[in-house]
Amino acid sequence: MRGWPFALALVCALAGCEESLTAPPKAPARALAPYQGHATELLDDAIEPGAVGLDLEPGKSMRGDPMLKARAESSDAIVRVRITTVTRKDEPGGPKWTIGFRTIDRIAGRHQPPDEFAIDLPARAQAAGVLRQFEGRLVGMNLTFVAFVRTFARPNAQDGEATDEMHFHLSPDNKDVSSTVIEAATLSELR
Repeated sequence: MRGWPFALALVCALAGCEESLTAPPKAPARALAPYQGHATELLDDAIEPGAVGLDLEPGKSMRGDPMLKARAESSDAIVRVRITTVTRKDEPGGPKWTIGFRTIDRIAGRHQPPDEFAIDLPARAQAAGVLRQFEGRLVGMNLTFVAFVRTFARPNAQDGEATDEMHFHLSPDNKDVSSTVIEAATLSELR
C-alpha cells in the first residue's frame, strides 16, 4: 500500500494527466452581461462632485437614495479606493483617460477587483468633467472614495470575441454612504 500514491502518479504522468494532480481545479469563467440598459445608469463611470469636495446639495442625506442602494446591489464589488494615477491621452474625438486605483478596504461583493486596477474612459465618460477640473490634483488630494465596480462583456467588432471591461461609480467616502452601502449589500446577499 505504501507505493500506491507513487504508482498512481506514475500512471497519470504517463497518461498525460500530471497537471490534474498538482494544479487546483480551475473555476469556470462566469458569464458577463453586456454594458447596456439600467447598468449604464448605475455604473456610469462618474465621480460624484461631493466625492471631490464640491458640495452641490449641502445637508442632503444619501440614506434614502434609491440609486445608491441599486448600485450596491448590482455591483460585483464595493471597495474603498484611492486614485493613484490619472493619465490623459489626447485623440481626435477628445481626450481618453485612464484612472489607476488602489484598493484600501473591501466593503462588499463576491467578485473583488485586484488591489491595484485601472479603468479606461472615453472622452464622453461621465467623469470627464471632474477629470478635466481636477486632473492633476486627484492623486495629490489623498482622497478616498467608495467605488462601485462591475465587469461587463464588451463585444470585439474585429473578431467577434468578447473582452472584459470594468465600469464604476465613485461616491464620497463618508459614514452616510458607507452605512447605506453596507446595509444594501447585506440585504442583497441574504436574498
